[in-house]
Amino acid sequence: MKIVSGPEVVQRREVAYIAFRDRVPFKALAVYAASMRAELARWLQAHPVAPAGPQFLRLHVIDLSDRATVSVGVAVASTDAALVSAESDPDARVVADAIPAGRYATLTYVNHGLKANRVLTDWCAAQGLEIERLRDDTGNTFTARLETYLTDPAREPRVSRRHVRLDFKLAE
Repeated sequence: MKIVSGPEVVQRREVAYIAFRDRVPFKALAVYAASMRAELARWLQAHPVAPAGPQFLRLHVIDLSDRATVSVGVAVASTDAALVSAESDPDARVVADAIPAGRYATLTYVNHGLKANRVLTDWCAAQGLEIERLRDDTGNTFTARLETYLTDPAREPRVSRRHVRLDFKLAE
């Protein structure tokens, strides 16, 4: 793994987005995320919603049954157009939502996403920073935990060469 920047704490603004949301096996997350990215690209071509940033993966819930609730999305400039398009689509997995504003721990890396997630999680703990989440006997529900694909996966198929930014929303 190569760290490109961070870890550090940054302030982020709210970001509206459109996404495919689903509950998938955590161990096969990469396979499902790739499929969902392709679906999102096709959906965006068929709807009048302009992306306003790169695609990302948002982890909502990681539960102990080895399942994860995730969104593969893209920032949009107009929440109104995204919401109308999402609500008019018969696919219930299409959602319009927003990533909340606030303080985020961030790290940009190339290669080895699991190691990068561990580095940022450990750094937060060492700094006394708490990742905003609900922990219970079923797992973790995150306020906002993101992997933003700064290198477009459609242009660079090799995971080992993509720049990815992690953003974990911090408790206030």
